[in-house]
Amino acid sequence: MQILNPDKPYIITTNTLILQTVRKENRLNTLIIEKDKQFLHPRKSIHLVRSSCHHYGTTLKVATNFAREILNSRHKVPIVIAVDHGIPLIMIPTLSATSEQNIWIAFHAITNFRPCEAGYTMIELTNNYRIKIQTSETTIQRQIALAYLLQRAYQNKFVQLNGPWIHTTPNIS
Repeated sequence: MQILNPDKPYIITTNTLILQTVRKENRLNTLIIEKDKQFLHPRKSIHLVRSSCHHYGTTLKVATNFAREILNSRHKVPIVIAVDHGIPLIMIPTLSATSEQNIWIAFHAITNFRPCEAGYTMIELTNNYRIKIQTSETTIQRQIALAYLLQRAYQNKFVQLNGPWIHTTPNIS
């Protein structure tokens, strides 16, 4: 498996499906699964999420706080990394964002999910890749529902942005 240069940041795009922190030779790396390839980056997934937010003009803190505001201050919230033509690129955490066991899953990549054994869920992605994660089906249902609500809120904001322009004349008296 190819290992990326640690000096070159990985930027999350719509090709990104999964970011999973893994141990390799006593070091934490990120397994990156894209639509048509997989590779390792020698940084933790949270670092890649932070650098991607920065690349697109925000911060992880701003993205998280905005999601919490929209979703009524819930913990473990999905976040918007970027918005392309009114469509938000949303990443769903399976655990706390800072947890080494957290897996970031692209909302747009999920095609199906089902329980596979006690405490585990199998998630199927658009590229037919399947990943078994140690999270209940109920938790995944919740995360997907939150991601949907976040997506809808962003899309509603873009409808307002593209709405009619109303000129008002200030009342000067």
